[in-house]
Amino acid sequence: MDEKTQIADIKRIKQEQTRLRHPQNPSVYDRKLEKRKQKLKQEYWKIVKESR
Repeated sequence: MDEKTQIADIKRIKQEQTRLRHPQNPSVYDRKLEKRKQKLKQEYWKIVKESR
């Protein structure tokens, strides 16, 4: 995986993470969204580790 793809992936993941926040009440999460967030976090760290 080259650096450009990594950066793009990280940006996409970050965007998705912000989108997953509940619009009216940020502390409220949907269960499905919570799972999705965990997956994104794992994906993110995998990318970070690979880039080192």
